[in-house]
Amino acid sequence: MKISSHAALSHTQLQTLNSGNKSGLQQPPIGEGEKSTSSELKSAVSATAEKLKSSAHLSITDPVNNFVFEETRSVQGKHNIILLDDSEKSKLMVKVLDRLDKAAQTSLIDSDILDNDNFLHLAQQLSDEELQQFVAVAQGLQSAPQRNKMPNLNISIIQLKEFVETLSLLDSQTRTQVLQQAGEHAAKVTSTGGDPSYNEQGLLPNSSSSSANDIHNFVDAVNNSSNVPEMLQGLQNFSASQQSNLLQLLVSDKLGNQVMQQLQDKSEPIKDSALQYLAGLSKNIESFAPEYRLAVSGDDAAALLNHDNHSADTAFGMIEQSVELMENYNFSDDQLEDMFSALHGLQVSDQRAYLEITSSGLEQLVGLKPALGDKLEIAENDAVMQALEDVRGNSQARDLVFKSRMGLSQLDEEGRKFYDIKDQFTAKKDQGNTIDVLISEAFYSINDAQLDAQSSYKKNTNSLASHMLELDADERDDLTAQLGNMVETKVPLEQLEAEVLQQNFSEFKQRTDSLVATSDIESLLATQQLVAGQLDSQSSENFWKATAAAGDKIDRAVELINQSPDNIKQQLISYLADNYLPETKDQQQAQVKENIDALFDFFEKDPDASSSKGFFQSKGY
Repeated sequence: MKISSHAALSHTQLQTLNSGNKSGLQQPPIGEGEKSTSSELKSAVSATAEKLKSSAHLSITDPVNNFVFEETRSVQGKHNIILLDDSEKSKLMVKVLDRLDKAAQTSLIDSDILDNDNFLHLAQQLSDEELQQFVAVAQGLQSAPQRNKMPNLNISIIQLKEFVETLSLLDSQTRTQVLQQAGEHAAKVTSTGGDPSYNEQGLLPNSSSSSANDIHNFVDAVNNSSNVPEMLQGLQNFSASQQSNLLQLLVSDKLGNQVMQQLQDKSEPIKDSALQYLAGLSKNIESFAPEYRLAVSGDDAAALLNHDNHSADTAFGMIEQSVELMENYNFSDDQLEDMFSALHGLQVSDQRAYLEITSSGLEQLVGLKPALGDKLEIAENDAVMQALEDVRGNSQARDLVFKSRMGLSQLDEEGRKFYDIKDQFTAKKDQGNTIDVLISEAFYSINDAQLDAQSSYKKNTNSLASHMLELDADERDDLTAQLGNMVETKVPLEQLEAEVLQQNFSEFKQRTDSLVATSDIESLLATQQLVAGQLDSQSSENFWKATAAAGDKIDRAVELINQSPDNIKQQLISYLADNYLPETKDQQQAQVKENIDALFDFFEKDPDASSSKGFFQSKGY
């Protein structure tokens, strides 16, 4: 039992009120024996009473509870006793209690707010109904919420004092609205009924309840809001269940209001799907999930791939990313519904990659909304959305993007795979290069007149990503950096004409076609390095054109280049490169295929150097 200063205890019972005394004041009868108590004993009692005024807690079984004197008065709740004196403050406290029924008196006394000066001033401005609603809120805040997977560190009295200060600054109409809504949320709280004392292990019982989430979130939202009337008005655009999820986000004033603004005019299914997803991110925050920012440049550190999946930074970063997408781009209802439905069905690692691909991909494809401009239209842009969907919807592509933020991997003694942690700048750069490569390949392929079958296009995305995953992190980062430099443009990709796109991305496409076709990416890259180091510059420039021309025979071409003497290497590369004609018509394609087949048919006979030389001479080489 907690005792606050303003006199002395009268009874050991936890009764709240004396019968016939609505205020809850207790003035025990004074017996004749007590009146004749010796002066020494009175001095001892007075000294103890003074200690009470400076002490926050006292055992109810303390002997001092057996001593009372005439001027003592107290108000008593279930867990608290407030000792009164003849001050104006005590009189105000009594007046407030007199306006409440017995149950509300008990709740208010136990809330620790009754003797707060700001509250006493506010109470004079509240109607009896509003005061009753406030007490209901104070009682609701006594139950700890279960807002996420972190320990509940909420201190209800601090939250309640801030609420009092906020209410004091509001106009009467807004204050009435706040208390009405707060009272409705408080009514949802299911009391745990637990004993607020330590158990045999010395631990407090787990008395948190998800039923208290809405009242805690609402009070925090009001306390943190820069414009309470606007927030209340915005909430009216959402159903009760949607408001519950939205309040989870409105704890952050800026972020919550951004979500509310972007969703207020959307259909009910989109509101439901988006808010369930976004609030779910907040609810899944874990207490001991490390933050990625702990790694800085120069650190020799490693971590599990998904080590920060449930950190607060990650969760709110994903929420912010989702909001920014809705702020920058004018999605159709179907596009938004598809996006949030897809996110719901993915693991956190995949969700993070999906959002990164969507954010970086759209910036590359259509750009960013001007600061003072309208949202960019993508609802009717089929090529953009197809390229985006074929990358973010591919599990291999998401895995590649997620891993690209980390470095080399190694196994620990227990067989767990740890990854070197890159500094944030490097991680962001490498991940951005990876997304640029995948999106550029997808968009180019969609616009390529030769690729009109969607199934063939999807195979490109999957093969490119899966083959790049076979490389170690350093090789992969070098490769994506080289390819990324080839697709840098001054304008978004969708603004480029098809002919310009083919011309500017020709070297890039030769490389990605080769990476898609090979089944041994390590050997392909090693052979390219060999050619660059041993042969003339022309052969080095022609290498990727030659491997792209080989098509599904690329691995055989790489094998022949490796096995042949330098002069034959050069002729092989030149011959294949000359037969790389990506814009050929049907008749030309037939001739090119015939030429390439003739080459591989010849080498199937395992010719000697002289025969090989004769073959190329017959072809004009």
